[in-house]
Amino acid sequence: MSRLGIPTLGWLTAILLSLVTLFVFGTLRNYGPDSTVRKFHEAAIADDAQAAAILATPNFDSASTQELWTFLKGLMANGSTEYEIAQNQRQANKCAIVVRYRSPFGDQRSLIWVVIRQQGRWLIDTKETTLAARYLLRRRT
Repeated sequence: MSRLGIPTLGWLTAILLSLVTLFVFGTLRNYGPDSTVRKFHEAAIADDAQAAAILATPNFDSASTQELWTFLKGLMANGSTEYEIAQNQRQANKCAIVVRYRSPFGDQRSLIWVVIRQQGRWLIDTKETTLAARYLLRRRT
């Protein structure tokens, strides 16, 4: 028995459960459609086209992917635009994710990112995402 009246086995069990919990949450942070959108944003901030290319479909050289990539890099270029994954609506192999952007000047906008599962991987459908962005941005002006 330890000095505090709690058996050593209790302390070891608590530490083990804490480590398992942290491991599970850390693993799940990098899985799923939300993670794909977050990684694409991180690639845009870092201007890492190779990291973004593996997250998009049809391919990185397509017109829709290039349009979305250019738009996002411009939006995130100054480094002070914040983004937040606000909500998602998920079906079996498709997910619509709402991302809110907040500029340092107080401007806010939301975009819908469409993510699909292909061969067990979540990928951003740049055609549908670009169409949604065009529609939302056109209505705003």
